[in-house]
Amino acid sequence: MDLNDALDNAEIVGHAIKGKDARAGIFYGQLDKAYQRNIRSIEFLKGIVKDSDGRISFGLNNLVISGKLASYCIPTENLMSILSNPLDDTIQGSFGMPYVECHPRVRWTAHPQHACIQMGEITEEVAPLDTLCSVLMGLLNDDKMYLDVGSGDTLRQALFRLYGLDFSPITNSLIQFLWDISQASMDIEKSEIRIPGSDGFTWHLNFKDPQCHGFSLSISGNGIGIEPITLMSNTSDPESQDVIDPDEIDLRARRDEFEIIVDHLPYLPAALYNESISLDSLELKTTQECCNITPDWHGNCLNEDWFRTLLEKSVPQIDWASEVTILSLCSNCGLFGVKSRTNTCVECETKQE
Repeated sequence: MDLNDALDNAEIVGHAIKGKDARAGIFYGQLDKAYQRNIRSIEFLKGIVKDSDGRISFGLNNLVISGKLASYCIPTENLMSILSNPLDDTIQGSFGMPYVECHPRVRWTAHPQHACIQMGEITEEVAPLDTLCSVLMGLLNDDKMYLDVGSGDTLRQALFRLYGLDFSPITNSLIQFLWDISQASMDIEKSEIRIPGSDGFTWHLNFKDPQCHGFSLSISGNGIGIEPITLMSNTSDPESQDVIDPDEIDLRARRDEFEIIVDHLPYLPAALYNESISLDSLELKTTQECCNITPDWHGNCLNEDWFRTLLEKSVPQIDWASEVTILSLCSNCGLFGVKSRTNTCVECETKQE
């Protein structure tokens, strides 16, 4: 090693030594910044509790929130464990907030439903207590969270399981949600959800039979009349209909799993006759696995061959292949939904070349 190399190495080492103090300062500054964020979050949390007018209270073992749709409990022991040691993945609900217990609005139940609620993205700039504050504000306004397609999914699932689809505190929110995602309507007296499909047809999901874990699935409208024709008497049990071999049917939809069906039915029956389109690319959202809570959804196959066969055998008076609109890609907005008869897009109404 010559003298110049030795001087260069000494300069590098000197810079490295001097940099230690600077890096230590940066590290301690980041710790202090995180600490100050939590201090501000504590004050913000106190303000939320105070402004809630008693709707947030402290039980023996839970933080209790009185929502507009239900009552909620957050176990304080789990909460403190997560806040104290967020890296312990043995804690139920770790890397976020604990599971929220969902109870009927005016009473406690021994068998509550659970929702894993995460409000927004968790980043290094968001203090853990900020996340808790967001969850509390969301639960205080659960009627609005319920309508949020993204952040409200696990809450909706929990409240479906809690109340079912009969008249309950969630009925008004459910009716609004169904309209928002597919312009569907809900008739409580008839225990029926009606979803406008393509080409003037209407789909009917009926849930009036207490022995039926799923829906009765029917279709009415264009060429059929106002009286619906039933395709499946129980969507949770393929053997409930005898038009085709039950072994060929992939749908196992229970009542609390109908959100994806309601997302998809507006594209049917048109999507059944365009093999290039998968409903997976059309759906507004998909049910996601969240914090080890796995929805018991067995499949969505409403655009597969078996469902087309079921439709054609159940309603043979319709020449389905020529009657329905074949969906194609709009040259303007890029969505699948061009009416073959008018050659215009169902979304932006652009005339296709």
